[in-house]
Amino acid sequence: AGLRLGLAGAVGALAWLAATWTIYLLNGVSDVLADQRNGSSRPIASGVLPVETARRAAALLACVAVGCAGLLSPLMVILVSAMLVLGWLYSMGPRPGKNEVPSFFVLVTAGGFLTYLAGWQAAGGGRPSGALLAFGAAMALWMGLAGMSKDLSDVAGDRLAGRRTLPLLVGERPARLIIA
Repeated sequence: AGLRLGLAGAVGALAWLAATWTIYLLNGVSDVLADQRNGSSRPIASGVLPVETARRAAALLACVAVGCAGLLSPLMVILVSAMLVLGWLYSMGPRPGKNEVPSFFVLVTAGGFLTYLAGWQAAGGGRPSGALLAFGAAMALWMGLAGMSKDLSDVAGDRLAGRRTLPLLVGERPARLIIA
């Protein structure tokens, strides 16, 4: 049983890792101009990783994520698929969620909570305890708030991209105070 659980945990971790890599690649593709304006050394913005290669890798990794999840359970497929949808909503489409504070907060918080649920599922599943749900919710809320701190160093690129991040809405100092 321990070996099966360990293997399931490893497959679950691989599924989640592939999903998060997909999301990071999609975000890098969508952020090329803003990242270049911010002087980012991220691989896509710096040209080390071509955009088309990143897109292909993201598609392949999404398939790996869902495929690995399928080896575990239908619920894990749902969790991984939901995470991929959240990542797409965050970075892509006509109104990327990262462009506005409320959608940023909701998407990041939901992704954080899904991460705890997926970890629970990969570790054997069952009915999650109230303590797990409370802890996962608290940590996910923290991710949604503290995650806005990344916008403090990206003001120029975010302004260029037309985003309405917390530092652009209220100023850098008030944003730091709110996040703190």
